[in-house]
Amino acid sequence: MRIKGIAVSPGQALGKVVFIKTEEIAGTKQLIADDEISDQVQHFRNSVTSLSNQYNCSAEELFSSGKKEQAEMMELHHEILNDYTFIDRICSLIESGYGAVYSVRLALDEQLNNFAKIENPYFRERSNDLKDVATRLMYKLSELDYSEVKEIDYAAVLFAEELMPSVAINLDRRYIKGVVTNSGSSTSHSAILVRSMGIPTVMGCEDFSAVQEGELVFIDGQAGFVEYGLSERQIKDFTTEMIKQNKLDQLELSWAEQPTITRDNNKISLFANLINPKLLPAVIKAGAEGIGLFRTEMLYLDRVSPPGEDEQYLIYKTILEKMPNKPVIIRTVDIGGDKPCACLPVAKELNPFMGVRGIRLSLLEEELFKTQLRAILRASIHGNAMLMFPMVSTVEEILQAQELLARVKAELHSRRINFNQKIPVGIMIEVPSAAIMADILLEYIDFVSIGSNDLIQYTYAADRHNPQTSSLCSHFNPAALRLIKSTIDYCAQAGKLCGLCGEMAAEPEAIPLLLGLGLQEFSVNAALLLRTRKIISQIDYSQAAAMAEIAVKLPSAEQVAKLLQEFSSTVRQ
Repeated sequence: MRIKGIAVSPGQALGKVVFIKTEEIAGTKQLIADDEISDQVQHFRNSVTSLSNQYNCSAEELFSSGKKEQAEMMELHHEILNDYTFIDRICSLIESGYGAVYSVRLALDEQLNNFAKIENPYFRERSNDLKDVATRLMYKLSELDYSEVKEIDYAAVLFAEELMPSVAINLDRRYIKGVVTNSGSSTSHSAILVRSMGIPTVMGCEDFSAVQEGELVFIDGQAGFVEYGLSERQIKDFTTEMIKQNKLDQLELSWAEQPTITRDNNKISLFANLINPKLLPAVIKAGAEGIGLFRTEMLYLDRVSPPGEDEQYLIYKTILEKMPNKPVIIRTVDIGGDKPCACLPVAKELNPFMGVRGIRLSLLEEELFKTQLRAILRASIHGNAMLMFPMVSTVEEILQAQELLARVKAELHSRRINFNQKIPVGIMIEVPSAAIMADILLEYIDFVSIGSNDLIQYTYAADRHNPQTSSLCSHFNPAALRLIKSTIDYCAQAGKLCGLCGEMAAEPEAIPLLLGLGLQEFSVNAALLLRTRKIISQIDYSQAAAMAEIAVKLPSAEQVAKLLQEFSSTVRQ
């Protein structure tokens, strides 16, 4: 019997089921007496201090044992715990007459409600870290031991409603062979941690109440499923499959050192998308030829004030230094509308997808924008930095952004601060107006990157997150393909770089289509980079071009998909 979920961390494993169960602590709503308030406030502050010390000690131990990602997670949780707005809110609730535990619960629920309004799953998943910290704090206040994974000395697959980052940090890779959860996604900090540890993981699963503690299950973190109620025959088959997959994984790793070249020797640039600097080791290990998109939004999360210039500068500098002589495209902050952030002034909108997003927000908030531009320019001397503006729809927006950039350059020059005065400047092509006017926009910029996810949904006026309209957002819809093709053609005519950084760039059947349309730069998630390189190496560029010429003339996505399936089958032969 099979349970489907979200593929979070690749790999296959057999292991016995172990359930993680943490008792819910809510506290009592009953008001406390006035003479108890000061004691409750002191108890709360003592508990914060005690938990802070635990986080610090854990971070030091993890750093000393070489577990950098886990240590940095402990430091993040220490910062969340000591956020003054969170602490002040809890103290205020205690002073209004609620007990310490219940006050933490109320403050947590308020924050979780704010996070729940955010459409973007990456931003919404940040709530798990806050919940993790608050839960530990409530256990500390209640003088209870927080439920950890019990000591295990056999191959196990953990099952939980959700995996808290602080639990993920302490998983023992020798025995924990897989993780399965009801909630969570590939963008959560827990997901980042299990990927860094190489633990196969499936999140967002259906109900697994029929699974029994101690029974043997098979998990496939690449395909996103768990098989339980195994027969002897299935166990034998899955064991054989794991051995075969391990050999394939080792073979795929050999592609990390290979150039990205089509079968008929056309050189392609294969870059990686980067959502968090902590994932740089995976990017480097996979042999990325550059960073095609660094999403700087992550720097603005989990905080009440935007990151300062120096903080941003150090992050950009680190990335550039770790990618020596390789292009690193840094996209300015892309927040607004459907993905608000507590530290940025984004008002609620009736139609957020058409509202103040990307470059629109940056142009409204000049000081915030200039701070980021200064940080990027200062870091530009440490590598091959490229600057990119998101959600551009008009020439006027480019001119306004360029004018602000010129002012920041003049300011840095007057202060005798070094920077790359000729830093390449590009834009995201993710709305139809930009794709249609790409030949004109290219006169003002150095390169473009096609954001296929948004471009397709805006082309069809269809929300890709809405189950009733998401089918319109197929990567193979002809109207969107024509916009992608015209953008690529305009760039070729102008002699300027054109990349694509949406999910389409890593979809196996879309790769030959994009090659055929003339795309020269693919940017994909690090986990999919080796597979993408291998697929590109199997494709004849001239044959792909002939196929793509037919594809853009077809009337429907279904017919394009059929054509691509036929083409892919000939490639695999």
